Amino acid sequence: MEIKKAIEERRTIRKFKHDEPVPDESLLELMEAARLAPSGGNLQPWRFIIVRDQETKRKIAEVSGDQPFIIEAPVLIVCCGDLRALRDRPKAMRELVNAGALERVPQSILDEIIASTEQMYGTDLHTRGAISNCYIAIAFMVLQAMELGLGTAWIGYFDQDKLKALLEIPPDDVMVASLLAVGYQNEHPRQRPRKKLEEIMFMERWGGK
Repeated sequence: MEIKKAIEERRTIRKFKHDEPVPDESLLELMEAARLAPSGGNLQPWRFIIVRDQETKRKIAEVSGDQPFIIEAPVLIVCCGDLRALRDRPKAMRELVNAGALERVPQSILDEIIASTEQMYGTDLHTRGAISNCYIAIAFMVLQAMELGLGTAWIGYFDQDKLKALLEIPPDDVMVASLLAVGYQNEHPRQRPRKKLEEIMFMERWGGK
């Protein structure tokens, strides 16, 4: 499927064929799509918990607004941002240099970036960066799912603390970014309304035409 077609035809699916499992091969393809996504500093802070157990999905639904399709979907992917990934920044920078990706960046700038890592750890900027990187990986998975004939639902409503306790996620150093329900769709919803380009696109400055 062409990427433009996948973008145009993608829909949020909330009705799944619960008796039609997602093949392991397809699940690995989704993970590979996420693995290849870009991330700031190539830190790759995303971590994914694959949930297929029905009872676990039921408990997740309980702390996620009792949304029934969480239970119905054959697979639920819990997408997490590992804040500890920032500690690997010096290693990640060296890898980028060795790969030739930062050959035009002066060494003094690289040294400054690495030196600032410790100051950034634990800040709001650090957390937001890790989570936003996860969203990019999720978007890659959503489009790969289209190629595989799978439907997805991106879920952002859940109790962070209760979900982390349920899945034994480290309480301080990992944040749940989103949940992604995956399965073969059992509905064909119409496209939701979208704003016109002129409502969302500015030129050179805010409001610029």
